[in-house]
Amino acid sequence: MTLKVLIETQSELAECPRWDEVEQLLYWVDILKGELHCFCPNTEKHQIRQFKEVLACVALCKQGGFILAFQSGLYFLQSLTSEHLVFLGNPEPDKPNNRLNDGRCDSLGNFWVGSMSAEVGDGHLYKLSSQGMLSYQTGNVTTSNGLAFSLDQKVLYYSDSRSGTIYCFDYDGQTVSRGRVFYQFDNEKPDGACVDSEGYYWSALFGASKIVRLSPEGKIDLELQVPAKNCTMIAFGGADLKTLYITTACHKLSQQERLDNPMNGNIFSVKLDVAGVIEPRFDAKFLEQSKMPEE
Repeated sequence: MTLKVLIETQSELAECPRWDEVEQLLYWVDILKGELHCFCPNTEKHQIRQFKEVLACVALCKQGGFILAFQSGLYFLQSLTSEHLVFLGNPEPDKPNNRLNDGRCDSLGNFWVGSMSAEVGDGHLYKLSSQGMLSYQTGNVTTSNGLAFSLDQKVLYYSDSRSGTIYCFDYDGQTVSRGRVFYQFDNEKPDGACVDSEGYYWSALFGASKIVRLSPEGKIDLELQVPAKNCTMIAFGGADLKTLYITTACHKLSQQERLDNPMNGNIFSVKLDVAGVIEPRFDAKFLEQSKMPEE
């Protein structure tokens, strides 16, 4: 496996890579800069949409456009260049010091998003259904991360970066139950994640310069070293879904660390033998036509 720099960005906090299998485009966010990025690997065209607040994560929608998680809540955006955001809800209006973090869709078209808090145990997980209803699912973590679903969609993976714990829950298509520890790291912080076509769970380890692949039984199967300290998330893409894209961050690095290794914050890619799976999209059909702004 040969790791290469896909694009030099030196992002402050690049996160949430999302592969658009239809347009063959890679999206990601730079959380603290409030940026949504779009990159075409075939043409190397790179577009950046700037917003005025923290942008935690992004997911594609079945009807086109995006669902975005900002500091102020969840919004629908029709296109990368649209000026109009449609507010979908805020799961934590009473927690101004929290912010949303990792998010992902399930195969039923629901969007799952977790929050993070400066207070230990005050991060929580929510679901925005394809009918537009926000509901609390579970909590008692500090930094919500690592959201992913098993191939049969019966297991939801969810991690707390602060405690180094990856959990898994039974999922019946409505709610989660029977939470248990899937893997416990001693010193490393599991960040963003994804599941491949063989059902293995990939986790980016923040601060550890590596990605790990875990079996469905919770055993480390592979470690991939990355020449950047803070790996934040991974996504499978490319025409055959065998290219692993890796976002990294300069966040929490000293000025000297940034100078010593300018690879920090770049977006990387590596060709693998195993493929990923097509990312489910959010079903936004509940949005009334009258709410949809004309472009």
